[in-house]
Amino acid sequence: MLANVYSEGDQVKIEVFAVTPHTLGTVLAGSTQLTVADPSGLANGDPFVVAGAGPEGAHLVTTIAAPLVGNVVTLAAAAGTGVKAAVCGKRVDPTSVTFRVKPPTGAISVKVAPDPSITNPLVGKWIHTYDPAGSGTHWWRCEGTGAAKGVARGSFVVDDDEIV
Repeated sequence: MLANVYSEGDQVKIEVFAVTPHTLGTVLAGSTQLTVADPSGLANGDPFVVAGAGPEGAHLVTTIAAPLVGNVVTLAAAAGTGVKAAVCGKRVDPTSVTFRVKPPTGAISVKVAPDPSITNPLVGKWIHTYDPAGSGTHWWRCEGTGAAKGVARGSFVVDDDEIV
């Protein structure tokens, strides 16, 4: 089995988180105590995300629940999955957000927020709903500017197999 495989006709939701400052963190499953490499710029009440520390390895989306003690951040929600050296940080909305999707054949699709296909349901969380055309590997890139300048990229596969 493969992750990120969709059938033709499925909509694909490309989800990204913008964080600044970002650092690396370690947390045990079931714990709210996250040890970070660099706590600079983090404060009690900040919206926060820890890559891979949520339920079943999803991102843990939470807030900082107490003042920092050294390099230890107390999170409002416990980790569903333990992680080591995971990217984490304060969720921040970029000044502008651009999604690019390159299908296996054809022109690159470029969408810039605000666009009906792009939503921002939480601070720092951006979702692009994409209707892929054709089977094969589709490559995507999300670019943020301003307060959360950065790039996220990835891919997904659209399978034309009709066997159920």
